Amino acid sequence: MPVLLTVGQGAKRLKRSSTLIYRWVSEGRLRGQKYGHAVLIDERDLARFEKDAPERRKRGGRDAKRKR
Repeated sequence: MPVLLTVGQGAKRLKRSSTLIYRWVSEGRLRGQKYGHAVLIDERDLARFEKDAPERRKRGGRDAKRKR
């Protein structure tokens, strides 16, 4: 039986925001099922996505400005 995770649980696992997870589900990049008002993600789909997840962008902070 598949283990279903909430968007919040998936966000914690991927270390991303819930808003971004909702966006990825709506864009079809990450598979999710809507049950009532909740969106649930199969743990196997999340693991597959995590393996191929896009790299996190590095934000230019104070150190990035000094290097210029």
